[in-house]
Amino acid sequence: MNPETRYILVNHQSPDFDSIATTYLWLLANSFHISDYRLEYVFVPPGKRFYERDLNRNTRVVHLDTGGRFGTFEFDHHQNRRRWPSAAGTVVERFPELSHDPFVGDIVSLTDRVDSGSSVNTEDADARKLRSAFNEQLKEYNQGREEPVILITEQKGPWELIDLVANLEVETNEVRDEEKLAVGLIMLEAWHKNQRRTTELPPFSEDQIDSFDKLTATYLTLLTWGDWPNKPNEREAVQKQCERFDASVLPSATQVVFERNEKLQDDPVLKELVAFVNQMQAEGSPFGETTETGSFRQMLTDQLADFNAGRDNKVVPVVLRKGPWEILRLLPDDSYQELVRTMIGLFMLKAWHHKKAIRGKVQKLLETAQITRAGGLTFALLPETTLTSKVIRYQLRRYYRDEIDVVVATYRDMKNNTFNLGVTRVQDNRLNGMDDLYQRLSEMDPTADIFLFQPTKFVIYIKGGTTLTPQIVAEQAQAILRPIAIDECKPEYVEGIA
Repeated sequence: MNPETRYILVNHQSPDFDSIATTYLWLLANSFHISDYRLEYVFVPPGKRFYERDLNRNTRVVHLDTGGRFGTFEFDHHQNRRRWPSAAGTVVERFPELSHDPFVGDIVSLTDRVDSGSSVNTEDADARKLRSAFNEQLKEYNQGREEPVILITEQKGPWELIDLVANLEVETNEVRDEEKLAVGLIMLEAWHKNQRRTTELPPFSEDQIDSFDKLTATYLTLLTWGDWPNKPNEREAVQKQCERFDASVLPSATQVVFERNEKLQDDPVLKELVAFVNQMQAEGSPFGETTETGSFRQMLTDQLADFNAGRDNKVVPVVLRKGPWEILRLLPDDSYQELVRTMIGLFMLKAWHHKKAIRGKVQKLLETAQITRAGGLTFALLPETTLTSKVIRYQLRRYYRDEIDVVVATYRDMKNNTFNLGVTRVQDNRLNGMDDLYQRLSEMDPTADIFLFQPTKFVIYIKGGTTLTPQIVAEQAQAILRPIAIDECKPEYVEGIA
């Protein structure tokens, strides 16, 4: 590559894990650091392209997970999801040398599953049955234990990142697109580096533990401030606050902040965070397994040996850890400026906090929703919410995929005092009629600003200022949408563009 060439990397707005994986693999293939000065990151509406008339001849525009094309600088998959379940796969096809790294294959495989159906797990039916039976038997052993022993099915790829990325932004305009992409890229970079190590990861140093204590103390402080720092001077103030914390106090700086602020003390997730940091400061590690628990896990491992023989995804006993253990090894390294490391770490803690709390919020929405069964499908008309349609869909796909088929909701943007109506199809290949519903709603209110996401057609958005009410939209959805027949179950796609 010409060292003088600058690159405009174009992603769709509200980047998801596929956007992050696709961008990371392109950077990897072209030997770019995430923060290289020759790179500019821009965002366009989903499926759209970036156009700039006055581009310098030494500037290249690279479309990633948007733009509807595959080519030299084009890495989208929506034009042919049958060929590429995710855009990440287009990068490996364009740069086949990446396939020599087995962990790249794990990234693409996981991204394929998540982007085509939000499925992190590749568990076989017999493994699920065995795991469920064992976990039922383990309830007596786990009674009264803070961190129970359970069986899980091992997964390849950066599966721990999926929930963090999906839950980084749970309310509209909560996180800017460039920040969401940066957090995801840095986590994926750290995960990839860890996987490629030829030796075991070293234990956490005293400096690392103290830095994490200061980071979590800063996060709790931000929660008491109320507003997330977005301006440069606000972020510099946060950095100075982080540096002022004394990690030598016992049991931790995080505990001190927590005890001083009553408004934090009713949040069970924050209590879990404080206990986690205290454990690290006291023991030098967040993982405090007893000899008895270790022996018990080994006994279970031996019992499962025959069942696991020859399996790619083994059923294994683990201790169900509390606290943000998954982000400890994903924090940015010294190749990033100190302020960047602090802010990215705070965003990771925000994502973990959201991840722990969001399922309960969605459950409360469903408890107050109007559930209707019509035409072989289950519809949920939710009360108005400030949660994003993406995070609701993700939660439904993960935990309610066999219970809800279609969600109709009003999404309120508190910052801009605007709202959108949305009709969301929870799973792919489950129903037909989104085109017909879009056409019908357009006929009912010709002046309405209505958007149908193409080509996957999983969501219809109706901007505020329409005569279409949530009840009317729900009734029309129930009348028009129908289950897909078995012989119709194939990915929706448009022929690719060379």
